[in-house]
Amino acid sequence: MGFLGKKALDNAQLNKGNAFTMPERKKLNITGLLPSSVESIHLQLKREMKNLRMKRNDLEKYVYLMELLNRNETLFYRLV
Repeated sequence: MGFLGKKALDNAQLNKGNAFTMPERKKLNITGLLPSSVESIHLQLKREMKNLRMKRNDLEKYVYLMELLNRNETLFYRLV
């Protein structure tokens, strides 16, 4: 496996944020690098949508979405 530990979280294509299950966290050696609770992708999506709607203009929305893309592609593509 190429990405373990922090490198797994730094890879935007692999990162699922808090949606990693406990077995996935153990396999990727990221236990302790995320909050202890597992959060569904749907709950993360709901929170990101709320945050996106709070942006005042298109530029802020664009910057927000690009930051999301850089840290969590899975969530980005679910959102857009």
